[in-house]
Amino acid sequence: MSAASRLRIEALSVAYGESAVVHGISLEARDGEFLTLLGPSGCGKSTILRTIAGLVEAASGAIYIGDRCVTNPAAGVRVPPEGRGLGMVFQSYAIWPHMTVRENVAYPLRVRHKPEREISAAVDDMLALVGLSDYAGRNATELSGGQQQRVAIARALVFSPKLLLLDEPLSNLDQKLRLEVGAELRKIQVRTNVAAIYVTHDQSEALALSDRIAVLREGKIEQIGTPEEIYERPATPFVSWFVGKANFVPCTVERIVDGASGRRVAVTAGQGRYAVSAAAAGEFAPGEPAMLMLRPEDFTVGDDEPGIPVSVREQQYVGERRQYTGDFAGTAVEFTTERAVTLAVGDAVALRVVGDRGIVFKSAAVAALK
Repeated sequence: MSAASRLRIEALSVAYGESAVVHGISLEARDGEFLTLLGPSGCGKSTILRTIAGLVEAASGAIYIGDRCVTNPAAGVRVPPEGRGLGMVFQSYAIWPHMTVRENVAYPLRVRHKPEREISAAVDDMLALVGLSDYAGRNATELSGGQQQRVAIARALVFSPKLLLLDEPLSNLDQKLRLEVGAELRKIQVRTNVAAIYVTHDQSEALALSDRIAVLREGKIEQIGTPEEIYERPATPFVSWFVGKANFVPCTVERIVDGASGRRVAVTAGQGRYAVSAAAAGEFAPGEPAMLMLRPEDFTVGDDEPGIPVSVREQQYVGERRQYTGDFAGTAVEFTTERAVTLAVGDAVALRVVGDRGIVFKSAAVAALK
């Protein structure tokens, strides 16, 4: 592990009874990094977080926090939760209802028997950091949901933890407040320079907050990368489907091109009338049927050839843009336009791909999603 690493997980497996829920995952988080575990319900992300915290026992593998091994069943190592030096923020806030804001934030320092002068200074600094200095004397449950979550964040950070764990901390807030509190959380994490492991099933949160994202499926990691890599260059059909919206358009491989930007595939769609160059996800042969993954925003709309011919089936006005679903030879294709562009149900249009966007996947890999 490099000197800058704050967390390292090696071949971690976790089971509940006879049921395995995490299958040999490995990942690393660097100092100051905001790493998100993203995936659908039941994929194992919260189990991984709770295993890092020592609240769930591992079946095999190892976990290191800094240079210290805190979990390794084969070596008989299992450091208890209170010995790991971790801060944790839960979905339910978990603040003490009978304590004031100040008392809640001070609690981790008091149980560590820190001097009162040190406690007072640290709490003052942390309340100022989260913008709650004026609420220090209030009962914590008198605050709004967003303010209560900031209390929980302050309490988790006040003792300078080695690692901050966040288990869907924004899911109890409404959408607008989630955006506001999420932005505040990220600023606080950057200012304190603590490595954070964040669990969510919300792709928008993951893309907005993260330095890197680990996308999980059925207890395994499908891809780890920056938000841009995950969204623009998904490694598997599942990642492209789960993170953002994905269209899978039937196509035929024409040729393979190796260039400075990597391997690309020239394909045709729309009964062989429209040529597209896209990134390759796998090895392909000329003449092979495949699936071209395109995002709704990857298209421009015209009414003449060449293009992917679709018939508009549904349309929605969502404020800043219009969303459409079209039919392409029995395949539903979602696309967007500027709000000034209005299409009616039944209109026939040709969709052209912007630039060289898109990724070509094996047909069998896409079929496995269903």
